[in-house]
Amino acid sequence: MIAEQLNLTVSLRGAREVRDNVQLFRLTGLLDAFSEPTFRKVLSSKIDE
Repeated sequence: MIAEQLNLTVSLRGAREVRDNVQLFRLTGLLDAFSEPTFRKVLSSKIDE
């Protein structure tokens, strides 16, 4: 399975895989107060799909 790259922030990178009705998020980097709104928006949109 190929992971879908997520557009998060400069200091936070991620990928998403969907397997057997489960979503797997892999995150690397730093989550700070400035990137939290973007992080929440991206993950919420993927969960709602």
